[in-house]
Amino acid sequence: MPKTINIYIVYTNELENRITNLNNVIDVFKKLCNKNDIVVITNIIKEPSSKIIDENVNSFNERVDYSKFDDDNEYNQFIETLNTCQISNYEKHRELYKIIKDKDDKSYHMIIEDDILISNNYINNIEELINYLKDDNNDMWDMLFLSLNTINSEDKLVDFRKVYNKLITKCCYFIKPKICEKLYNDTHKYKLSMKYTLSKYIQDNNDLKVYFFNKVTFIEGSKLGIFPSTINNVNYLYFNNEYLDLIKIYNKETIYAEDILKAIELFKQVENIKSSDLNNIIGMIYLKNKNYKEAKQYFITALELHKKNFGYLQKNSIILNNAINVFKYEQDMLDECIKATPKYY
Repeated sequence: MPKTINIYIVYTNELENRITNLNNVIDVFKKLCNKNDIVVITNIIKEPSSKIIDENVNSFNERVDYSKFDDDNEYNQFIETLNTCQISNYEKHRELYKIIKDKDDKSYHMIIEDDILISNNYINNIEELINYLKDDNNDMWDMLFLSLNTINSEDKLVDFRKVYNKLITKCCYFIKPKICEKLYNDTHKYKLSMKYTLSKYIQDNNDLKVYFFNKVTFIEGSKLGIFPSTINNVNYLYFNNEYLDLIKIYNKETIYAEDILKAIELFKQVENIKSSDLNNIIGMIYLKNKNYKEAKQYFITALELHKKNFGYLQKNSIILNNAINVFKYEQDMLDECIKATPKYY
């Protein structure tokens, strides 16, 4: 059995707010592996950065193909013009595939992104994962995801296709070298973000053995609200129960006073996270309730947090646009300006 786990980290230099958590994840995982006589080797992939892509945009544009897939393919709805941050993320994953494809199966190959988190509550689960990897039954998977929601089953590994249609996260997964060569070649042209590219690849290749470990081990921080997304204009917090309940309130046809009270109660439970996405969704609830003053307060806070934590702020960012558009409804200085006597008339 392999005695080495190669970790490949998709990293962005500018995201200094993630360094401490990332180092903690690596340190804890290394200690757990070493305790089980498994060596961990880390490899950091920083390029191409979004800056490099901006400087060489023409060469990257030559590989873009935004034409529709054949027939009425469900992935046509996810075709969009990729921003430089999305292309950077996409190309870093490809660079990892390029490296791993020339390796052998004597070692494990684990890809993680820099927003990964670890919790003391799940240390036993990670040790269980390590013990599972030490066994000789790992031929059953080609890709093994570690950060998906679990199901009520005693199976340690669950067939991905029986539970999921698409990936909700790609922040942590094992992959076999034989898969990486085809994956690297098939992703030369791009029209989807990497998450949807991987989802479609899994769907299109039925012989691919894709599983997920059915215990919570690692968590994607940007899907919990600890970090904002740095590549997407909208960020859905799949792993934050309070956020999911707030979404349910927002999706109601009419938002009543009792809904607002429930939303405030939910928000207070996660307020200490200081998440731009959580502030944004409660701002959206207040806006739909036509309480523009409160909406503006939360939208401005969301924008400030987003900027502080290096969130995605290009022109189609929902957090940026909400903070701008709310001023159409809440203009607290307008009455004073109207009453003021002009200097020249």
